[in-house]
Amino acid sequence: MKYSLNLATGTYVHHRRLFAILVALGLFLLGLLIINTVSVIRDNHRTRQLELRLNEFRGEKQGSGQQAEISGAAMAKLAKRIETANELLIRDNYRWTTLLDHLEAHLAEGISIRGLQPDYKTGILKLNGVAASVTDLRHFIDNLTRSEVFTQVYLKEQRTEKTKDDLDGGITFSVELKKRGGDES
Repeated sequence: MKYSLNLATGTYVHHRRLFAILVALGLFLLGLLIINTVSVIRDNHRTRQLELRLNEFRGEKQGSGQQAEISGAAMAKLAKRIETANELLIRDNYRWTTLLDHLEAHLAEGISIRGLQPDYKTGILKLNGVAASVTDLRHFIDNLTRSEVFTQVYLKEQRTEKTKDDLDGGITFSVELKKRGGDES
């Protein structure tokens, strides 16, 4: 069988379908044009706002450079405020939980700690307490001395207390020690 095509007999281009495709493509391109135009206008508006703010900051910077010198009293007041803020930051950074865990790990039987007083600048910790006996106090001091956490353990005060009935009430003591590595851990 021999196939032949006679172009004169029919329409091979569907004009309606072609016109519909061209209209759809035109609408799509028009939509993209509108979106891009809106985007350019919005970006231009933002750029103007940023330039205005930048000019304001430059004006403030130039104005601040023309201020008078800070007086000595104001400088001293500012230095005092900075020192106070730094001290508060050091105190806030002190790890109490870790310190108490270390003390509890080295606490001997018969020892009661009554007070802790850290000196944040020097890193020295003053510890006050009561021991049931001299042996308990000696074990506690030995544990602190052998510790890898504490250094420079000094017994500053030791006093036997009497109760109202003139019975031995325990031994009050005061110890100064320093934590290795400062306050970091």
